[in-house]
Amino acid sequence: MTRKENGPYSMPMLMPEYPPPPYRLGPLEGSNFLCTLPSQVLASLVPEPLETNADGVLWIYFVHIGAAKPLLLPYREVGLFVPVTYDGKQGLFSLAMFLDESLPITIGREVWGFPKRFADSISLEREGDRCSSKLVHDGSTLLDATFRVAENKTQQPSEQLTRVYTHRVIPSWQSDKPSINQIVALNWTSTNEMRQAASEAKLRVAFPADSQLSVLNEMCCIKSWYSKTEACTLAGGEVVRDFLSSS
Repeated sequence: MTRKENGPYSMPMLMPEYPPPPYRLGPLEGSNFLCTLPSQVLASLVPEPLETNADGVLWIYFVHIGAAKPLLLPYREVGLFVPVTYDGKQGLFSLAMFLDESLPITIGREVWGFPKRFADSISLEREGDRCSSKLVHDGSTLLDATFRVAENKTQQPSEQLTRVYTHRVIPSWQSDKPSINQIVALNWTSTNEMRQAASEAKLRVAFPADSQLSVLNEMCCIKSWYSKTEACTLAGGEVVRDFLSSS
């Protein structure tokens, strides 16, 4: 028996936890909220060299992901993203994410640098034109939202590419610095997304006072919609800032 020269893609070596990308997610269905805060508040949460939007806009979603190829693992996810610009290119910075399954958390952190945490529970319910969504973490309700879905539907472009930025940090056994500390730009493609406008949106935000995200508790919802997406593909990217090599 001989050892493979390059070894497996992921840990553990003899029973790799997950395969290499690309990953195709879908179908996806859930609620979306566009919110505003003072732009300087968002700027305090987003790392350089990314530039936050002048309007102080933040996007929050609650989504049920039917499957995730090649893992075929359905789960629910809540994401908070900030529109940003880097080197003249617009994109979204991943501020915080919560999931109800552990394996996508591991993959999201290790491969892509997504700031994923395990949620106590994520609820996403729709009865007729009424939709309710809730995120519970560490025994506290962080996000609680409702709205009424309109009948009109809007089809988005069949293939829509979004540049997604993450702050990818991989720990080290050394206590003074991590093994990896980078800003990464990823390629996120949505396929056949349909949106329904919503009204009467109510969003309650209650991050703990000792959390850096507590500054989001005063944000105001300005727009909401319900979405259904056939699939999303996450494949490839580039490092736009390596803090360890530039230090």
